[in-house]
Amino acid sequence: MDERQEPFDEYIKEFVSKDLNTKKEIVIDELKEMLGVMLEINKQSGINSNLLLNREVTDTIEKESDFVESVFVYLQSFKELLGEYLEDKLD
Repeated sequence: MDERQEPFDEYIKEFVSKDLNTKKEIVIDELKEMLGVMLEINKQSGINSNLLLNREVTDTIEKESDFVESVFVYLQSFKELLGEYLEDKLD
């Protein structure tokens, strides 16, 4: 078994035990972290990237629709950054 499996399972178990609003905050924070990592990867690769965001990320995430819209914007931004990276590497 992969040595990372047990800590990963514990991390997920801890996440699952949180209340919904805390889970939403964690998900948004994780997405922001992924975007930051992807921006840094692009920067280190010499790719001048600009993070595309939308006003939807400034909404509170207490309503389900606001949370889903924020997640969607962050995912689309990540896809754009990843696309820039892949385009640069595959050319």
